[in-house]
Amino acid sequence: MAQRARFDATIAGDRAALERLMGEDITYYHSTGRIDTRASYIHSVISRGLPYRGFASEDQHVRVFGDAGVVSAVVALTQRAADGTESTHKSRCTSFWAKRNGQWQEVLWQATRLPE
Repeated sequence: MAQRARFDATIAGDRAALERLMGEDITYYHSTGRIDTRASYIHSVISRGLPYRGFASEDQHVRVFGDAGVVSAVVALTQRAADGTESTHKSRCTSFWAKRNGQWQEVLWQATRLPE
């Protein structure tokens, strides 16, 4: 699935895969309230090394409407802090995908952090 590929590309810092999987017009709403464009998200992943170590989806629902699709899930995100410790938090996430030139691209991501 395209969303799993985008998660894997984020963890690997794979610029080419992220550019292929994320539309130029994506709006990326983090669970912290931060907003990224494709360029700023990829820049963060590549240059600053976002501390993402794992994405695990549960309660995932995929709905396809022709050349558009919506994925909703609870995503457990594992991150590494500056001191090397890892923590995991869960967010309810929704992403919107558009099929462009035969390729699925994510054009919206919105995450809402769930209470501990």
